[in-house]
Amino acid sequence: MRGYAIILSIILSVGSFCRADYSIIGHPSDFEARVALDATGPNGDYDPSNSITNSSLRVGLSGGSNNRVYGNAILFFKLPVLQTNETLTAANFRVTELADPANGPPAINADLWAIGYDNRTLPANGPLESQSYLFNGPLDPNPGVGAGATRSLIQNNFLTPTDVINTGGAPISHDTNPAADTALLAYIQNLYANPNIIPGATSLILRLNYDDATYAPTFGTPVNHYTIASAENVSNKPTLTLTTQLVPEPQFITICVSALLLMSRRLKR
Repeated sequence: MRGYAIILSIILSVGSFCRADYSIIGHPSDFEARVALDATGPNGDYDPSNSITNSSLRVGLSGGSNNRVYGNAILFFKLPVLQTNETLTAANFRVTELADPANGPPAINADLWAIGYDNRTLPANGPLESQSYLFNGPLDPNPGVGAGATRSLIQNNFLTPTDVINTGGAPISHDTNPAADTALLAYIQNLYANPNIIPGATSLILRLNYDDATYAPTFGTPVNHYTIASAENVSNKPTLTLTTQLVPEPQFITICVSALLLMSRRLKR
């Protein structure tokens, strides 16, 4: 009986022993996809400037008295190499919101989108990407970034005006909700099924953008934005968590079942 119990215990516990989490820190190529503004609106300058090295990223209208830029936060996460029998079972995105003394309270929500992937070791973040990734509004009809990719809304209203942290306030983490976790998991599963991606090199691209299609800022529009920690932030880096399960090899299951049958026959005798 003791041998029977041991084998049965092994079979029942295989799933729990073969689960794993990948905690993926955002890639330092993250940046603000943005456009400079003049008196009438965008002036055609999409240079992301120093946002590619800053410890924070902004979603909305930013800048000083001599400039105004309107932008989105773009984040990259390297997709890990999975084992042959390893499958994705859950996903979660976390980002930390920061206080910003130059931030006026936005009246617009920010949505979380997955917009595609980049196969380069260092994901591109120049003016071309700034222009092609930038979006304003609740719907994005543009093709996904990367062959076979789509753009997909992961969570509506991921950030709302009541989330804004006043000057001196402590950082606050924001996680995708359960429905968004499910949507994010499905999106990443589809990427792994895409023959064009290269696990270990490919970066998932996530974007936070204002969801009001009628918003049309100009140089004179007051500053208003959300501020989040970037991958360069020492303490509050964006994180993508993937949970996987390693399915046992069919041979292992066959061996265990055979052992159970053999043990059962011996006990009957």
